[in-house]
Amino acid sequence: MAELQPKQDFTLIPAKMTAQHLGVSTQALAKMRMNGTGPAFIKIGARVLYHPDDITAYVDANRRTHTTPEVA
Repeated sequence: MAELQPKQDFTLIPAKMTAQHLGVSTQALAKMRMNGTGPAFIKIGARVLYHPDDITAYVDANRRTHTTPEVA
């Protein structure tokens, strides 16, 4: 069996810190998880964690240049 080698930059961010970073409440972030509209998350036991790359991808995907909704 191959041995798992930890990555130096591997960090998971708790939901509370993620909510603060995004400027939303922890309740709003929980609702986003339930609706599938927030960043990808990792669930380990009862803990909800976020990878920094997923937070960045979420922010980048929600970047807008105007307030009109995008048309697919």
